[in-house]
Amino acid sequence: MRIIMNYSWSWSLGYGFLYGCAFLPPLPGRWQVVSFLLRMAAFLVGFVGWIREQAQQDSARTAAISGFLFAFGFTWSTLWGAFPAFWVVRQSAWFLPCLGGVASLWGTLLGALCWTLHRLLSRIPLQETTQAFPYFPLGFSLCWTLFEWGRSYIPLAFPWNLTTHIFAFEDLGLSLALLQVVRPFGVYFLSALLSLVSSSLVARTSRCLKILSSFLMVGVLAYGGYQLCLPTARLGKSVKVLVVQPNTPQIEKLNRQNAEALLGELIAQTQQALEAQSTLPDVVIWPETAVTYYLHKALPPALYNQLPLDKLTLIFGADRIESVGPQEELVWHNSLFFVSPSSRGKSVTLYDKQRLLPFGEYVPFRKFLPKSGIFKGIDCTPGTLKEVVSIPGLPDVCVKICSEGMFPWRKGGAHWGIQVLNDGWFAHPLLWQHLAVDRVRVVEVGIPVIRVGNTGVTAHIDSNGKIRKMLASCVREADVFEVE
Repeated sequence: MRIIMNYSWSWSLGYGFLYGCAFLPPLPGRWQVVSFLLRMAAFLVGFVGWIREQAQQDSARTAAISGFLFAFGFTWSTLWGAFPAFWVVRQSAWFLPCLGGVASLWGTLLGALCWTLHRLLSRIPLQETTQAFPYFPLGFSLCWTLFEWGRSYIPLAFPWNLTTHIFAFEDLGLSLALLQVVRPFGVYFLSALLSLVSSSLVARTSRCLKILSSFLMVGVLAYGGYQLCLPTARLGKSVKVLVVQPNTPQIEKLNRQNAEALLGELIAQTQQALEAQSTLPDVVIWPETAVTYYLHKALPPALYNQLPLDKLTLIFGADRIESVGPQEELVWHNSLFFVSPSSRGKSVTLYDKQRLLPFGEYVPFRKFLPKSGIFKGIDCTPGTLKEVVSIPGLPDVCVKICSEGMFPWRKGGAHWGIQVLNDGWFAHPLLWQHLAVDRVRVVEVGIPVIRVGNTGVTAHIDSNGKIRKMLASCVREADVFEVE
């Protein structure tokens, strides 16, 4: 016990777990303010406590261990919701090794950056050896921002930027105002800003830097508040979208023998929702892989002549098989189908997912890995089609499939967006983390987005990141979202 208490870095693991608690699902109903305060408390105690440790370290080795343990701790607490994905594919024994491996990768990255930061700052001559580094806040802000970028793109290859997205869990004026800064400056500027302010306030540094960082935060909030007062981006015409959230268990979707029954349930749910509407919507959207057939050259016959569905544009996700090359080799795409009334049963507009999910849709370095167990199967093939799709009678739309929403939107000439997803693989915490990530990217691009998930979170997000309408997650539900 004495050894543990003598090393302050031994608390870093606990700080990391506490920091990760800031990314648990928000409290439901009218508890938004309480939920926000609890989240901020976990964030401040965990993150700022660890920053204080870093600022007081005398050894680069100890700083590196502290960084490793902090990243290891928050990785476990934030990614624990990935367990159901391993259970669905009957590979539960791999969950702890995989989570430990990812945590070690993130920890090694942060530990190396902390070691480098300490070594660089230790070369700056100081009058008193006990004085904390005056350049620590600037160095730490750079270190943390590099870690957020590297953690996103190196171990998992998608930008799961947690420090930025912590403010996108609740619809509160303070958090929404802070998010507006990502539109002109990008997601990672907000990471740099939050780490700079946190480190400058807790480290023994110049009073001037503390004042400047505080004024910078106030300025960002004032800018965000001004943006929220401006009119949000509009389409110029009203588009009524029927969103359908089937809440189909992932284990049932993987059994392709259920394809016909699941499609029948989806059609029945859609028809029931349409009958409840006084006027027909302009478009119906089903989520990613809603149709569980492997589609090749034709649509499922069950989609023909389904009243009143046959009179509407239908957008749905499905796995698509394509023949390529002289040998007609079959390749697999994760696709989005756009079926207008005039094309029912004929040609359809397609979008194939371009940014694939590592270890979900492809396995990196597959040729060097075993051919059995969790590594068996075939890889999805990325698409090359444009993200902007023309829909007859509707404004052009920018589309994304699932994890692509975490990347910057390339809207082209589109004034609104559609994202379909299937987070049925994951537990409730990751559904909200995914929504928070996507909301910040919506603010960044500045267009309204309709987000439709199998289990949720299905929502209409305006150009400022505010949730205009949302369905309850993990329930079977359908409703009409109106984009103007």
